[in-house]
Amino acid sequence: MAARPLLRSTAATSAPFSSSLSTSCRATSRALRSTLIPFLRPPYRFSGLVGAPRLRPRLSVSLVRAMSSSSVGGFEHSTGPGSLQSQQTLSAGRRRGSVGCPSMVVAALSGLRSAPTSLDDHPFPLTLDYGGPIMRYADGVVDSYFSRYITVREDHRKSSLNPTTTIVAIDLKSRKIEDPKILISGSDFYAFPRVDPTGRKVAWVEWNHPNMPWDRSELWVGYVSDDGDIYKRICVAGCDLHVMESPTEPLWSTEGELFFVTDRGNGYWNVHKWVESNNEVQAIYTLDAEFTSPLWLFGIKTFDFIRKGRGSSCLACTYRQKGRSYFGLLDVVNSSLTLVDIPFTDIRSIIARGRYVCMEGASPTVPLSIGKVILDENCTRAVDFSTVWSSFNSSLEYMSCISTPEMIEFPTEIPGQKAYAYFYPPCNNLYEADPEEKPPLLMKSHGGPTSEARGILDLSIQYWTSRGWAFADVNYGGSTGYGREYRERLLRSWGIVDVSDCCSCAEFLVDTGRVDSKRLCIFGRSAGGYTALACLAFKQIFKAGASLFGVVPPSQARAIYKALKMRGLPVALVEYEDEQHGFRKAENIRFTLEQQMVFFARVLGNMQVVDEISPIHIDNFD
Repeated sequence: MAARPLLRSTAATSAPFSSSLSTSCRATSRALRSTLIPFLRPPYRFSGLVGAPRLRPRLSVSLVRAMSSSSVGGFEHSTGPGSLQSQQTLSAGRRRGSVGCPSMVVAALSGLRSAPTSLDDHPFPLTLDYGGPIMRYADGVVDSYFSRYITVREDHRKSSLNPTTTIVAIDLKSRKIEDPKILISGSDFYAFPRVDPTGRKVAWVEWNHPNMPWDRSELWVGYVSDDGDIYKRICVAGCDLHVMESPTEPLWSTEGELFFVTDRGNGYWNVHKWVESNNEVQAIYTLDAEFTSPLWLFGIKTFDFIRKGRGSSCLACTYRQKGRSYFGLLDVVNSSLTLVDIPFTDIRSIIARGRYVCMEGASPTVPLSIGKVILDENCTRAVDFSTVWSSFNSSLEYMSCISTPEMIEFPTEIPGQKAYAYFYPPCNNLYEADPEEKPPLLMKSHGGPTSEARGILDLSIQYWTSRGWAFADVNYGGSTGYGREYRERLLRSWGIVDVSDCCSCAEFLVDTGRVDSKRLCIFGRSAGGYTALACLAFKQIFKAGASLFGVVPPSQARAIYKALKMRGLPVALVEYEDEQHGFRKAENIRFTLEQQMVFFARVLGNMQVVDEISPIHIDNFD
């Protein structure tokens, strides 16, 4: 029996920003509980940040058939330095502005004089209430020496578009609510305030416009006076204008040594150590792999100390290399790395205590989960691995319907240059495809644009592959996870390199006989939505596409829609009230996914969607 694209349920989309991720998961879960295939549930993601404000009152999704002109009604192809800088500025401000807690409260802080004495005690405020998200706090740590909480603060009192960011200290010695003391100020952005074991040194990361933190940042250490102020500062890494680097993730050992990750030298984020006596930086282990991820979220932690009771000579760490995560034990004395075999091929964050290491991870067949590794007495190998929590506990039951990705390497337009993607073939044990028929392709251009496709069990992808579609998740030039040279391919070329690589990937899949050349579609979220529209406007590869909460405001989305309508191209525009950058409401998530498939099936022709779904009106088509 010939397979054909089916439509029986909806699936999840995950937010590209950290704001209200738990809300997104709950909404997606509600959407999926109403579907007909029970195994489709959302891939959850944890975030330590709460209280995020909504970014826009109205967001839209655009569905269009391929365009051929270099401009559409005034929507010009702009990729110069100015447009890139504007995007960087917007992303930096949005990253900060989309996270944080409008007021700080505490329920229990052990060892502090004013800490509650039981879990029954009510939380009490530590900071002033301004009646809204005017002050926002994130990425804080307890300073037990001075009985205070050191955190990043974003102050919107003077400007909501360009708020003032500082590192502040919140007093924990009494319940008197006062304005926090400003410890560090002067730069546009701050992250990772970390206090050493003595309480007399503080490390932090800072950067300024127009840089993103993965372009250029600085790691500083401040010395703390008896009254708790910073009286001296030393730049550890990032201040040499002749060295392009982006230090991140400072972490103090129990002996007071500062470790961190930076990409100096080989262009990959590797673990380094600061030698305080002569203010030098030493590489602990050099590898063409990324030991951290871009600072899209506060609180990233990809390495931690183990054996703290007997000295901090070993680090539990994770790194990414060629599209896969690895977990290992890094001996910082002998500069040796021992890999530990675990079921996860994608690891986001880790935390270690003694011989126990917990991590957030996944794989092509394991949904996003929390795993626990128990190491042997010498902390040299794993003796046990268990899943503490999983976003979906029945994946093995439906393995026959799960498409596992193939990591592909394809040539770009530049001779000798390669780019990468995950290719998911159609998979459904209830149907057999006609051997003479190639499947349609849906290509995803990820957001960011400096994000990364991860190749894990994503049920929104399985939604398509279980219904006869092939799916490609592209890591175009500019994606993170492949070193500085790779992510800098997009500098001053956004809208060129990403578009070219997506088209090259589609052509590669056609040339290798994997997909039907006449049924190629593309979509993207956020910055990926811009890439999808640019592919349709300036190339002749894709037949149709969708832009979900792209990087333009709603007014420009309407202008694009009107221009396409006037040109006679099949187009539809859907706007949702009270949505965010990353749809949150279950009904909107479901409706968007269903209408994408219906739209593609209709405009491509000769395809049938079997579910009873009322299609939206398509201008210049219906």
